[in-house]
Amino acid sequence: MQPKDDAPPPSPAPQPMRETHTYPRLPVPLVGTEYLDFARRQLFARHPDYLPALVRLMDLHPGMTAVDVQCGAGFYTRLMASRLQGEGRVVGIDPDAALLTQAQQQTIIEGWEAVLALRQGQPTALPLPDGVADLVFANSALWTLSADQRVSAVREMWRVARVGGRALVAEPDGGLVHIYDAQRPELQELEERVHTAFVRGTLALDGHDYLLGRKLPTIFQEAGFERVRVYPRLFVVAGCDLGPDPKQGLLDRIAEYQGALQALVSDTPAARDRREHRAERLRAGGLSETDRARHQELTIARLRALIDQPQTILMDTSIYMYGGIFCEGYRT
Repeated sequence: MQPKDDAPPPSPAPQPMRETHTYPRLPVPLVGTEYLDFARRQLFARHPDYLPALVRLMDLHPGMTAVDVQCGAGFYTRLMASRLQGEGRVVGIDPDAALLTQAQQQTIIEGWEAVLALRQGQPTALPLPDGVADLVFANSALWTLSADQRVSAVREMWRVARVGGRALVAEPDGGLVHIYDAQRPELQELEERVHTAFVRGTLALDGHDYLLGRKLPTIFQEAGFERVRVYPRLFVVAGCDLGPDPKQGLLDRIAEYQGALQALVSDTPAARDRREHRAERLRAGGLSETDRARHQELTIARLRALIDQPQTILMDTSIYMYGGIFCEGYRT
């Protein structure tokens, strides 16, 4: 029987369900303080023991005075303030006025202004009198300085520490980086060569020392500290380890991969400049253009595969190990 002219058209036959992505395309900051905040959240999520270990090493108690060198936007400064329970003082020092403004705003929001002060100054000329601090802390403050400036900065930490006080410094050590990926042996081998070249090239062109961690005891003793001790700062990431909340962990991992892919394929002038900046350091470190291009090609392919098929992240057995060193010294 034919339908009447005014009858509604027949419903289309049901189509098979198409697989769609149920995760958001999350923007990931590539540079600046937003990137640092993102990276820090990732670090704390993946390594929940890190902050408790750092707090133990700081060993801050009510009534103490502490200094945070190169405090930036003040995350660790506020962490130190939280240990004083309203009694004592923390001074955050940074040369960047804009970062100090952010630090001050967050200090007020979190209510630490009674025990926390911020001052503008260089790590090689701390705006503090001699012998005022029980603890002088610096997180990744030295590796971008020249060799002479590093010693000067640690000598300044010695100067502002009281007798019996100490300094605690955390710095990276790129020599501790290792990659294992049984599923992508060519990419693994290239990753190791790219990393080695980048460490060499960055030191040659910028003076930034990714191997600084192992040199800290020498610098501390040269600066006048005694009773120098070192502690490991090692982090391990497995591709399939999504943390205690696998659903949120998967979203976070996809967001991270999206950001990494964007950095490699974006055609904006800023993205191109960042890629060329990195390429210059790889060339200076001895990596051939052929190896650099092949590494980028394989990395892009890997990221796209993981983003387009997120279920494969659950089977990603790659391991990435990276770390650094905490160095502690006393002024006696």
